[in-house]
Amino acid sequence: MKNLDQELKRIKNKKLLVVFPHPDDEAVMAGGLIRRVVDLGFRVVVVCLTKGELGKIYINGSGRSTAQIREEEFKKSMAVLGVSESSLWNYPDGGLRKSRSWQHQLSDLVDRFQPSVVVTYDPSGMTGHPDHIVLAIEMLSLVKIRKGIRLWWPSLFGEARKMIVDAGVVDLLPKPSFRLSLSLNESLIKWQAISAHASQGWTKVGTAWILCLGWLLRHRYEDYAEADLGRNYGHRYVKFKF
Repeated sequence: MKNLDQELKRIKNKKLLVVFPHPDDEAVMAGGLIRRVVDLGFRVVVVCLTKGELGKIYINGSGRSTAQIREEEFKKSMAVLGVSESSLWNYPDGGLRKSRSWQHQLSDLVDRFQPSVVVTYDPSGMTGHPDHIVLAIEMLSLVKIRKGIRLWWPSLFGEARKMIVDAGVVDLLPKPSFRLSLSLNESLIKWQAISAHASQGWTKVGTAWILCLGWLLRHRYEDYAEADLGRNYGHRYVKFKF
């Protein structure tokens, strides 16, 4: 795998667009990269297409809706990562395949921002979530018809691949092209950004919490695959329980 740091240094148009379907995807999948490029002086825009209103809540909501809670958590996560330009759109969680009006808004965003790099899910969707897959397919199509944009997909290798990627799509997950090594401080900042999404159980102390934090501190890196824009990538919708 190549060193992603070297690729970042070669980029002249220092604009990174990060797009995911649900709040907490951005911190878990790309929190280290986001923080790194902010520190390198990139202009960073982070967008989540839904407010994650179907997510299970592990905290006392104190009368707030799930969408309100997750919006507040997203803002906290962005503050930790140093992102000043971010937004949660209001498309239906779990319904991106049926509600396609978001495609036009996404296309407009790409044209207005003109990023050098876009980070999102690859067409496997990793977990098999249909929102992940349909966003990945659309973003790949948008980037293919534009010039000068690179598409990077968070990827997993080894132990993490076995733990996280759905067995029904694991054969579709691209192998990593680049590795971004994180300092201990960057890893802790990433964990803080993930933990901002407390409603999703990230601060629920227990075996899973200990394993996740331990993994982050032990494996201080993020892997990314670069999309080959001349290649056709397959996708597969699998049974997914909301």
